[in-house]
Amino acid sequence: MRIAGVLLLCLVVSFADAQQLGADNVWVMGSGAITCGKWLEQRDNRTLRAQHTQWLLGYVTAYNWSHTSRQAQLQDGQSALAFLDRYCSNNPLHSVVAGAAALIEELGGPKAMQPWRK
Repeated sequence: MRIAGVLLLCLVVSFADAQQLGADNVWVMGSGAITCGKWLEQRDNRTLRAQHTQWLLGYVTAYNWSHTSRQAQLQDGQSALAFLDRYCSNNPLHSVVAGAAALIEELGGPKAMQPWRK
């Protein structure tokens, strides 16, 4: 029952953090909708960190699913988190989804929609 409560809380947080992004009107839900500042602030919260990690890995997986000829080959989840931590430190006002797009760019994918500092 306790696990169900945690999952429900994550779902509520995900929908509460939904936002619209960019000129293409991409609707972002979940951890991708939070700011990089909030990402960094929540780094030490194990529950939120696990939720954010799964969102990020899901983002990379979804990109690969829709771009089978141009795969983003991520070595492991820790590398993705390290990249996003660095991205967010350098771009604290950006959203996490912008950082995830920058990660895809770094892994050989298309240029991110938003300019960013490395």
